[in-house]
Amino acid sequence: MDPLIFGKYPETMVTMLGPRLPDFTDEQATYLRQSLDFVGINAVTATYVYNATDLQETDYGYFEDMRIAMSGADDVVRSSENGSSKFTK
Repeated sequence: MDPLIFGKYPETMVTMLGPRLPDFTDEQATYLRQSLDFVGINAVTATYVYNATDLQETDYGYFEDMRIAMSGADDVVRSSENGSSKFTK
Protein backbone atom coordinates (compact mmCIF):
# COMPACT_ATOMS: atom_id res chain seq x y z
CA MET A 1 0.00 0.00 0.00
CA ASP A 2 2.92 2.38 0.63
CA PRO A 3 3.60 3.06 -3.09
CA LEU A 4 -0.05 4.01 -3.59
CA ILE A 5 -0.14 6.28 -0.54
CA PHE A 6 3.39 7.68 -0.30
CA GLY A 7 4.74 7.11 -3.84
CA LYS A 8 7.60 4.93 -2.62
CA TYR A 9 8.28 1.51 -1.15
CA PRO A 10 8.73 1.09 2.61
CA GLU A 11 12.35 0.91 3.75
CA THR A 12 11.91 -2.70 4.91
CA MET A 13 11.02 -3.75 1.34
CA VAL A 14 13.94 -1.79 -0.09
CA THR A 15 16.30 -3.44 2.40
CA MET A 16 14.99 -6.98 1.84
CA LEU A 17 14.55 -6.89 -1.95
CA GLY A 18 17.33 -4.51 -2.91
CA PRO A 19 17.91 -4.26 -6.66
CA ARG A 20 15.13 -6.76 -7.42
CA LEU A 21 12.57 -4.09 -6.51
CA PRO A 22 11.45 -2.00 -9.50
CA ASP A 23 12.19 1.73 -9.37
CA PHE A 24 9.66 4.53 -9.85
CA THR A 25 10.53 7.67 -11.74
CA ASP A 26 9.58 10.91 -9.99
CA GLU A 27 6.70 11.29 -12.44
CA GLN A 28 5.42 7.75 -11.73
CA ALA A 29 5.69 8.33 -7.97
CA THR A 30 3.64 11.52 -8.34
CA TYR A 31 0.91 9.66 -10.23
CA LEU A 32 0.87 6.84 -7.66
CA ARG A 33 0.83 9.03 -4.56
CA GLN A 34 -2.71 9.36 -3.15
CA SER A 35 -4.18 7.61 -6.21
CA LEU A 36 -6.57 5.38 -4.26
CA ASP A 37 -10.30 5.95 -4.34
CA PHE A 38 -11.27 2.73 -2.62
CA VAL A 39 -9.59 -0.22 -0.91
CA GLY A 40 -11.54 -3.42 -0.40
CA ILE A 41 -10.26 -6.35 1.62
CA ASN A 42 -11.87 -9.73 1.23
CA ALA A 43 -10.71 -12.24 3.84
CA VAL A 44 -12.29 -15.64 3.32
CA THR A 45 -9.89 -18.13 4.86
CA ALA A 46 -7.87 -18.65 8.01
CA THR A 47 -4.14 -18.86 7.50
CA TYR A 48 -1.63 -18.59 10.31
CA VAL A 49 1.52 -16.65 9.50
CA TYR A 50 4.69 -16.75 11.54
CA ASN A 51 8.22 -15.41 11.33
CA ALA A 52 10.49 -17.63 9.24
CA THR A 53 13.77 -16.87 10.95
CA ASP A 54 15.49 -19.90 9.43
CA LEU A 55 15.43 -18.51 5.87
CA GLN A 56 18.75 -17.71 4.26
CA GLU A 57 19.42 -14.38 2.54
CA THR A 58 19.72 -16.36 -0.71
CA ASP A 59 16.19 -17.80 -0.46
CA TYR A 60 14.11 -15.85 -2.99
CA GLY A 61 10.41 -16.10 -3.65
CA TYR A 62 7.04 -14.62 -2.72
CA PHE A 63 6.92 -15.91 0.88
CA GLU A 64 10.68 -15.86 1.38
CA ASP A 65 10.83 -12.14 0.51
CA MET A 66 8.33 -11.46 3.29
CA ARG A 67 10.35 -13.67 5.68
CA ILE A 68 7.21 -15.56 6.67
CA ALA A 69 5.99 -19.12 6.76
CA MET A 70 2.35 -20.12 6.64
CA SER A 71 0.31 -22.79 8.34
CA GLY A 72 -3.26 -23.96 8.10
CA ALA A 73 -5.61 -24.58 11.01
CA ASP A 74 -4.48 -28.24 11.21
CA ASP A 75 -0.99 -27.11 12.25
CA VAL A 76 -2.17 -25.17 15.32
CA VAL A 77 -2.72 -26.60 18.78
CA ARG A 78 -5.18 -24.66 20.93
CA SER A 79 -4.73 -24.77 24.67
CA SER A 80 -8.00 -25.27 26.55
CA GLU A 81 -6.58 -23.66 29.70
CA ASN A 82 -5.95 -20.15 28.44
CA GLY A 83 -7.27 -20.14 24.87
CA SER A 84 -3.87 -19.39 23.39
CA SER A 85 -2.58 -21.00 20.22
CA LYS A 86 0.82 -22.29 19.25
CA PHE A 87 2.21 -23.69 16.04
CA THR A 88 3.20 -27.32 15.90
CA LYS A 89 5.79 -26.61 13.21
